[in-house]
Amino acid sequence: MITCSRFQDFDVYSEYTEKQFRYIHITQPDFYGKLCEYLLSPEIINAHTTFNIDVETELSIENYREIYDRLIQFIDFEKVINVNDLLDPSLKAILDAELINFSTDLRKDKWGRVGEYIFNIILDTYFNLDCVIRKFALNTSPNMPVYGIDTVHCSLENKCLFFGESKFVSNLSNGVELINKSLEKYEAQISKEYFNITNTNFRRNPKFLDEFQKYLNLCYTFSEFIDELKIETIGIPIFIAHAGNYNTTDIFNELRKIKKKTLFGLKTEYIVISFPVINKENFRKAFVTEANHQLEEIKKCQKR
Repeated sequence: MITCSRFQDFDVYSEYTEKQFRYIHITQPDFYGKLCEYLLSPEIINAHTTFNIDVETELSIENYREIYDRLIQFIDFEKVINVNDLLDPSLKAILDAELINFSTDLRKDKWGRVGEYIFNIILDTYFNLDCVIRKFALNTSPNMPVYGIDTVHCSLENKCLFFGESKFVSNLSNGVELINKSLEKYEAQISKEYFNITNTNFRRNPKFLDEFQKYLNLCYTFSEFIDELKIETIGIPIFIAHAGNYNTTDIFNELRKIKKKTLFGLKTEYIVISFPVINKENFRKAFVTEANHQLEEIKKCQKR
């Protein structure tokens, strides 16, 4: 049964079966402007792209500098992917539909990163999970694989890690197909991601390290980590930000096509989230406008 509840400015439609489905509907009349104003406020960026825990205090010059750097990543960052690495012709067809000017050097545009950022906010606030690594804040290689893990969160209380996958696409069916393609090799991707979690060069959540640092030192693989902590459940949050007009029934029917797999022999909890932006181009324009506005405001704050 599909139920509806209110969370901040959002109507959240939920269905609980063997998976959890969420469809987030925004009723705010000035949808794009208000959404981007919220996403790009210095306080939200500080809270969800850094581990500056005390977000109640006034932001310092250092905070503003870091926030400015995050905003620049939204505006200027592009990842270059060699098309020859994409072996599946069906995947190329989807990417052709999603990306403009498909060529030998395929640019995964910055909107995938924007989707990851929104995904992080939802996991942090709505699901009350603790982020382990702020993936958005990493200076990753231009040759980073297409199917990397997009978010790593945890429930400290339940000793459960959540490895999230995010897509920002022109229509929901493309997003579902791309998610299914990612899930085919997701266990191997999680095993690789464990080395990022243990990497001392990455900025990791201090609360997570307080709880698990000794196990990270002892365990050289994710399988060893599972055994040492006697972990029973792993979480797979899935986030699809998509354009297009859909009713609630259509969205849930499409999300049910996601092919869930049991990973590492553990109980595997899937959380599937739809975030419809209706018109991707209108959202893009509003986002860039607000990002540039915030960059100018930060410059003013730094000069005071």
